[in-house]
Parts: sequence; C-alpha cells; structure tokens
Amino acid sequence: CERTQLSTKTGTVTSLMYKIYTQNACAYCVMAKSLMKENDIDFIEINIDFDKEQKFLLKEQGHKTVPQIYDE
Repeated sequence: CERTQLSTKTGTVTSLMYKIYTQNACAYCVMAKSLMKENDIDFIEINIDFDKEQKFLLKEQGHKTVPQIYDE
C-alpha cells in the first residue's frame, strides 16, 4: 500500500516513498523497517555499509546515526 499526500498548492494526490538509510547489525534499523512493513509503508533501504558514497553524504550532512528516514 503506497501512502498518498495531497498537495495543498495544486490539489493533486501524489504517492510517498520513503528512504531508510541503514547499517548492518543496527537494531534500530531493524525496528524501523519492521514498523514500516507492519503499517504497509513502502520504502527503499540504502545500506551504507555497502554504499560508501551515501555514507559520505550522510556524514557530510552532519548525521552520525542510523536509521535516517526521509520521505521522497
């Protein structure tokens, strides 16, 4: 089930997709993903243990912990 968002400017409905930045052996990441799945919320997982460029970008933005969850 995709979440939808009503734009107050245009009056149109758009679907929301979330991005979750995670790492291996992160209990909070597992809990966040489980919560999203239990509530039928669509998301894309980006594991920064395997994506060094994304890890660099998160650190550059000042983030020191995961999970980081963004709506797209």
